[in-house]
Amino acid sequence: MTVSYRLVPPRILWWVWLAFVALNIADFTVQGGSARLITVVVAILLAGTGIVYALALRPRVMSTDAGVDVVNPFRDYQVPWAAIESVDTGEWVRVHCGQRTITCWALYVSARSRRAILRGRPVQSRPGREYSLAELSALPATAAIAARLDSLAARHAGEDAATVQVRWSRPALLAVVAPLLALVVVAVV
Repeated sequence: MTVSYRLVPPRILWWVWLAFVALNIADFTVQGGSARLITVVVAILLAGTGIVYALALRPRVMSTDAGVDVVNPFRDYQVPWAAIESVDTGEWVRVHCGQRTITCWALYVSARSRRAILRGRPVQSRPGREYSLAELSALPATAAIAARLDSLAARHAGEDAATVQVRWSRPALLAVVAPLLALVVVAVV
């Protein structure tokens, strides 16, 4: 079974950005203007859309039967359960496996949660521990997700460690680079 983890604010940012783009395109359509100006503005909006897609909409963490898939803006990680040593929180949820620590862009720890940690409130998960539903609900969302992933990984401790697979995301790179190149071409010509 696959469970996907994302926070709400980045998704809201994505939809706000799309509304902003749509309103700007509608405004330029109604008011008109020079073809060059419209081309430059559309290129800027497309470049911004690629960046917002890569940084806000794309990142997520998925727990599957095989392990954890971490989708960051430009790189994807497939981490088998047996390869995970622990999952914890810092400024982001972090998956520790061997010498590598994978930061999950989709699951950042809010400033409020970090301040609570500094004040000594017990909001951080404890690696390798099983949590009850009541304990998980008392944790901030990202700490609860980290605790849940860590307890799932702890169930596979002692199994033969598998290899972490890392790959670049060509669609995400293309979504950012192509509009930026188009913007440079439009700006120069």
